[in-house]
Amino acid sequence: MQHLRTAVAWGYAPAVFKVALFILALLITGPELFTKPSAHLDAMCGRGLFYLAVGVVAVVLETWSIVTLCHTVAEVQGYRSAWRGLGNIVLSVLVPVAALVVLALILVAVIKGGAALFR
Repeated sequence: MQHLRTAVAWGYAPAVFKVALFILALLITGPELFTKPSAHLDAMCGRGLFYLAVGVVAVVLETWSIVTLCHTVAEVQGYRSAWRGLGNIVLSVLVPVAALVVLALILVAVIKGGAALFR
């Protein structure tokens, strides 16, 4: 379990650079980064190019993070393929999501059944 935790941490290491990228973007654009009408950003020459560059770098870092995560999980689990690591990650997300969906369906059925009693 400890090795898997370490593998996941190293897998997300490129995401740290993505946070630094967005902090840099915030420092350049200021609080107008999060608002729709932005006089400063609208007057900024090359605004679209700036957003495109930040977006491309963010996508590259996120892709690198996912690939690294698949490889590190596969290594710890003893798999020969990163695809099996990806499958392991997907299953670790799907099982709790499936449980939450089942609980939500049960809750909806109970609420609908209870509402029918009060009619």
